[in-house]
Amino acid sequence: MTWILKKLGAVETLFLMIGNERKYLEKINVDTTSTADIKWSAHVITRWFQRSDAPTTMMSYDPTKESDPVLYTSTLPAPAKPIGTGRPFSKPSVIRASTPNKSSRNGAAIKQVVMHYTTSANAEGTISWFANPASQVSAHYLVGTDGKIWQFCADTEKAWHAAGANNDSIGIEHVAEPGDVMTELQSRASAALCNFLLSETGYRSQP
Repeated sequence: MTWILKKLGAVETLFLMIGNERKYLEKINVDTTSTADIKWSAHVITRWFQRSDAPTTMMSYDPTKESDPVLYTSTLPAPAKPIGTGRPFSKPSVIRASTPNKSSRNGAAIKQVVMHYTTSANAEGTISWFANPASQVSAHYLVGTDGKIWQFCADTEKAWHAAGANNDSIGIEHVAEPGDVMTELQSRASAALCNFLLSETGYRSQP
């Protein structure tokens, strides 16, 4: 049996469990309040860990009364790592933001990450613009100069950021005016996000 154990009070701390013991195979970072994220995590789990029985049950525990589960011993087979970067990366913390400007990928696989900059000096204007249905524009993520990351739609959805490439890409906006250089915090956040996305999608850059 495969299931997910959720730590109460820590929305994004989940443990993929095998069997009934309180031992975990891998930590998973998803938003448990999002149905799309839960469905997405089941897909990732079946691919990462080569499981045919994707978890159908999520159980919770109170960390004030029970200790965290422990990692399975090394005598057990190591979980399969995703293709692409060769090892899994945790998803950076994101701030959820909304946009009506999104649609279905219609089954298209993600093959690329497209980087943009906002041409404005602050995140608020871009967040407001993406929330406006009249703009007909969005991206999956926005990275601020302080390293904060906003997410506007699920990776499985199509954002409207790059004409002709929306169907198979993830769009990342960066707060910057023309001629600006990314701050160190922004650069680190963007790199962490890209590492995660490339690991999750299994995308390989071509030599």
